Amino acid sequence: MYDSVTPSIGVEMDTFVGGNDPGAGQHVAVLSNGDVANHITWDPAPFEFTAVPETHVWIDYDGNTNTLTAYFAMTDTKPAEPQLTATLDIPGDVGSQVYLGFTGSTGQFFARQRITDFSFRVWD
Repeated sequence: MYDSVTPSIGVEMDTFVGGNDPGAGQHVAVLSNGDVANHITWDPAPFEFTAVPETHVWIDYDGNTNTLTAYFAMTDTKPAEPQLTATLDIPGDVGSQVYLGFTGSTGQFFARQRITDFSFRVWD
């Protein structure tokens, strides 16, 4: 569970409506320091995540502009515009050593959460 993981930055795909959620329904958000109650930015989900067989996600971070962008699609074609954009100084907020990971939770229901492909690139 992401709650209380600090220091950290998280991109949330929330399929369960809970007490810490902004607005109503499924949503995507950027979180920091394990704080699931305060979203840095959020937007309603671009489609119902639980109604499609898979969701494709791209998360980009530009260290020159301190901009994190997240894209979500039902196909393997990256959308032209991001669903989420947040200004974050990740090296300043998290530090020089980082760990990358995934977590999943379903609230009161069952949902299969599976990573089928993953790549990580760093550009100097």
